[in-house]
Amino acid sequence: MSAATVSRYLQKASALGFVETRVVSSAYRDFETEAKLVNVFGLTDACIVPTMTTPFETEQRLAQSAARVIRGFATPGSIFGVSNGRTVAATVAEVQRGRSTDIDVITLIGGVARAETASGTSEVCRVLAEKLGGKAWMLPVPAVVQDALIGQAIVRSDAVAMVLEMMQRQSVAIFGIGAMLAGSSTFQHGLFDEAHMADLVERGAVGSICARFFNAQGNILQSDLDDRTISISLNQLRQTPIRLGIAFGRDKIAAISAGIAGGYISHLATDSETAEQLLASRRQAH
Repeated sequence: MSAATVSRYLQKASALGFVETRVVSSAYRDFETEAKLVNVFGLTDACIVPTMTTPFETEQRLAQSAARVIRGFATPGSIFGVSNGRTVAATVAEVQRGRSTDIDVITLIGGVARAETASGTSEVCRVLAEKLGGKAWMLPVPAVVQDALIGQAIVRSDAVAMVLEMMQRQSVAIFGIGAMLAGSSTFQHGLFDEAHMADLVERGAVGSICARFFNAQGNILQSDLDDRTISISLNQLRQTPIRLGIAFGRDKIAAISAGIAGGYISHLATDSETAEQLLASRRQAH
């Protein structure tokens, strides 16, 4: 076959979406630090990229590498669960397109924002399903409702109960890790007021996953918010075979460390600076 014919077919395949061309460098990954992190924290695997000049550049580099990890998890019959969050959304946007018709993607938490955003859980779910060639299943409800009675009624509804049942069978969970700061996704959309946040911090909360809170030891913090929150429980999350947490930054150190300790994170995607700080904090603890 002539070079011209090959070139023509590649161009057609690219236009149809069958082929994507990217430059991939091994420098995207810090393999030495990955091995240390897996060994010290008992993780199944880690994806660590070099810290870039700005947080935006670091997020983009992390998203590109974590997206390739996610694509490797896609097998026929898989059920992917995804959360909200800017870094998770950036990662999902980088996933290469697949042609499977036997993959389901579900939301792990109800809609967070009052208006749809690119980092909202429904949009993240839709984009990942489109990229993997699968079907998207949404939780068509708020992340937090007004009272426990409303929450109990919602989880018994057919549409919500179906997604909650799929959570019990999911093979991969992809989520951000929230810090106890006003600027985090958990708080910036007004789901929890300052009084709730202050109460959780006073009780020892250091982080959250899907609006479920835990302390420095990774223990679940129970509160009156639990029955009002429509999301995967941390106990359910532990049962998922692959639990990929994606987060970076100095303010996320305590939350990431506690999330690993609690067994909520089996695979971690972060940057080298965050990874080194996690290793340093472990050395100090011992």
